[in-house]
Amino acid sequence: MTNTEPKKFNAKSVLILIITIVILFVIAKYFTTEFNRVKAFLEQAGPYAFIVAIIIYGVLGASPIPSEPLTAVLSGIFSPWKAMLVATLGNSLAAMVEYYLGGHIGNIANFSDKRAKLPFKLGQFPADSPIFLIFGRMIPAIGPKVISLTSGIYKVPLWRYIWTTFVTNLAGAALIAYGAAGLILLFK
Repeated sequence: MTNTEPKKFNAKSVLILIITIVILFVIAKYFTTEFNRVKAFLEQAGPYAFIVAIIIYGVLGASPIPSEPLTAVLSGIFSPWKAMLVATLGNSLAAMVEYYLGGHIGNIANFSDKRAKLPFKLGQFPADSPIFLIFGRMIPAIGPKVISLTSGIYKVPLWRYIWTTFVTNLAGAALIAYGAAGLILLFK
């Protein structure tokens, strides 16, 4: 005998999702309007600048505000390889937040129950494919966010999600950090 009762509305997931999104937008708004202060703070933070920068990436990366300008600034403050490391870790932190949000979106929508009924065989979409997880992140502007949220919604295995995220974040951070460092040297 199967239970055909629909799942109950998950108010806790909705509340967590709303609170998380509001906090991210408020913090991201502060960092973008006060970017020069953030830069000055990072320059003066000494040994804590590395950790603070990773947290800033985590917030900016999980918002619609791009974090690439911060990578360019960090290439001037730190060395390119340190900027690359901070950007990789920070953007990976942001990706984990987005994965978490995607998981809550999936819970709210009861996605696991509705997946098989999606049109165009989207329920069979290989969202956990490393090829999709790596190359989908390379789509400019929306790729990383869409991949992270989709991975959370489709409940992609966490380890596969982490390593593919890290690989693409490392490659992107290297391009931005070393490209910015080259531009800084060119204009000195």
